[in-house]
Amino acid sequence: MRLRLPRLAPALLPALCAASLLSAAPAPPERAPKSKVAYVYDKDKAAADTFKKLLDDDRLPTDLVPVAELGKADLKAYTLVLIGSDTGRAAAEAAKALEDLKKPTLALGEGGYSYLGALRLAIGAPHGWHGTRTSLSACGASTEKFWTSCQVKLPEGKALAVYKASGHVGIHLPSPPGDVALLGREANDATHYVLVKQGPRHLLWGFTAGPDQMTAEGKQLFVHTCRYTEALGAAKK
Repeated sequence: MRLRLPRLAPALLPALCAASLLSAAPAPPERAPKSKVAYVYDKDKAAADTFKKLLDDDRLPTDLVPVAELGKADLKAYTLVLIGSDTGRAAAEAAKALEDLKKPTLALGEGGYSYLGALRLAIGAPHGWHGTRTSLSACGASTEKFWTSCQVKLPEGKALAVYKASGHVGIHLPSPPGDVALLGREANDATHYVLVKQGPRHLLWGFTAGPDQMTAEGKQLFVHTCRYTEALGAAKK
């Protein structure tokens, strides 16, 4: 006995085909969260304001978070945390609470140095020296993703003036650990680094001054460093 299937009206066929295609289509990729930066500062509100303006103007909306409020502030929604140079030991004391959030973190100057040291990283205290350097030389300018994706093009060995005046911390890494990426060294020193990454989400920007002392290319480089660090959060998902 042969079963007879009901014939479909021709007008229904396009709709059924469209429904079939929709059901077979892959789900759209999840959108990356919108940029939202937390800048942690202590007493230097003027410098914090200049960092906020620089990042806001480059479509990296930034909130200022006093270091004294770190224990109470909700930072879960932020895509990047900056540790200000003026935070000193205060940010280091809050390091454990911040680390539990597993946020991409760009640590600046002296405060950042203390913070990374509290995490026992090779790019933090006490593994550096202190001075007033204002420039850097690129490491891996033609191969390192940090530099190949940067608008500031810096040939290997050539120094870039990042600041007009600034203090700095240079991390001594004659034999860097395997999870360290050397990005920028002191212009006249082969083993001290002012721009360096360790692990999946920590960077040190070793300069202490704010954007008001940066050169035009220095500002470009800083914003690029922020975007590069922020992207580490998306890359590990």
